[in-house]
Amino acid sequence: MNGFSFVLLILAGFFAWRGFHSYINASEAKRFRREERERTRHVLELDPSNSGTRAQFAAFLMEDGEVDAAIHEYRNAISTSPYGPFTDAWKRKLKEALEIQAILARGERVPGFNEWRVCPKCQAKVSIQEKTCPTCGEVLHMNTLEWVLRSDVQRDIWSHSIPIALVLWIVAIIFSTLPREVQGTLIISSILVGYWLFLRSFNV
Repeated sequence: MNGFSFVLLILAGFFAWRGFHSYINASEAKRFRREERERTRHVLELDPSNSGTRAQFAAFLMEDGEVDAAIHEYRNAISTSPYGPFTDAWKRKLKEALEIQAILARGERVPGFNEWRVCPKCQAKVSIQEKTCPTCGEVLHMNTLEWVLRSDVQRDIWSHSIPIALVLWIVAIIFSTLPREVQGTLIISSILVGYWLFLRSFNV
């Protein structure tokens, strides 16, 4: 392997590592939301008169596209606390849900409905039309070119990948002059250390 190929390999590994971490973060956000919904449902089972929890559960149902069930829960929350501080907000949510129900009943599509993602940084619900989270500013989805052109990604590349690649390039030149037995030992050691560092990055 020549030095140029080695540099390309390191850069490819960097991009693969960043992409894998982005995937893991998105998966963790989805898992966190599922757990939140289940906790809310469990609390509601223990205390059916908790109107705030019921309205929160109704919001989860709406986000998941379960409009009829959400309407039922909003109505129950309002009837349980007809004069509460959040009742007016729940009534507005109920009105929106009824409007969506009517549109869906006509076989029409509701723009933006049930088309959302969870921000991996702050866990806020964001429309899939948004490229950045309005709550924390996290960039949510983009094509490869857009990702590469991000200033923070370029800083990562220049501050980490390039210097490391140059150092490893020199190491590769020295490595090529070593006996094969020593090369094999170093390769195995590098794989083991790399695997350990990979596990450490996920706090395993």
